[in-house]
Amino acid sequence: MIRRMDCVCIPTTDVERSVVFYQALGMTQAWKIERPLADGNIWTLVGLKFPDVTSSDLVLSDNPEI
Repeated sequence: MIRRMDCVCIPTTDVERSVVFYQALGMTQAWKIERPLADGNIWTLVGLKFPDVTSSDLVLSDNPEI
């Protein structure tokens, strides 16, 4: 039985649009990290918190290698 889940990562091609979508569902952005790719482009991770849940994050990623 699953008792706890720290995070779930969802790949997306449009992080900002995905953040807006999940915020409309009541989630709040907790953090944002940008990382460089070998080709010089940047990919982004955004952590969203669920309402009334303090220990779990929904993570959005636009890493093209995933």
